[in-house]
Amino acid sequence: SWHGSGRHHGVQQMVRKGEKKGHQLWQRNFARLSPDCRSSESGFTLLELIITLLIISILAAGAVPVARNLTRKEKERQLKISLREIRLAIDQYHKDCEEKVIDTRFLKNPEKHACYPESLDTLVEGVEKFDAQKILPTGVIKRYLRRKPIDPMTGRDDWETRSVQDEPDSFGGDQNVYDVRSRFRQLSLDGKTYYSEW
Repeated sequence: SWHGSGRHHGVQQMVRKGEKKGHQLWQRNFARLSPDCRSSESGFTLLELIITLLIISILAAGAVPVARNLTRKEKERQLKISLREIRLAIDQYHKDCEEKVIDTRFLKNPEKHACYPESLDTLVEGVEKFDAQKILPTGVIKRYLRRKPIDPMTGRDDWETRSVQDEPDSFGGDQNVYDVRSRFRQLSLDGKTYYSEW
């Protein structure tokens, strides 16, 4: 009947109004709670940031020793190259001296020479080539090093030298240069030898 359908329509309107009010109430309550929710979210982000920074710090702490070892390893490689360069120059000088390729008659201390350079500077400055037909120097210079190699461990070119007359473990002789070594006394990365023993 009409009265029944009208009553039913009125009930539906009341339900819709109730749903609308309930939705508005939920929105107001959520609006009041949302700052807390935002605070909770920001707190979670801060925690993530702290954890991330902690992980980065741990990784960085582990990377520093690795970087140092890589740097030291490169210095060790350069040290081997420098020692080899000097020793090859000394050996070539000795060979040329014995074969009379260079003239050693006019050296400062020929009695101490023993066919080895008087100093590392001699290898850089060079020695005049020998000419058996002339009493005076020829004026033609043979050099064995372009420059004194740098010791990568000390950053200087003041190598410790040993004379041929010295004992095998005795360095510091100034008669001639038979061998060289680094002045750096620290243990190498292999944990067995010192750089001064190379």
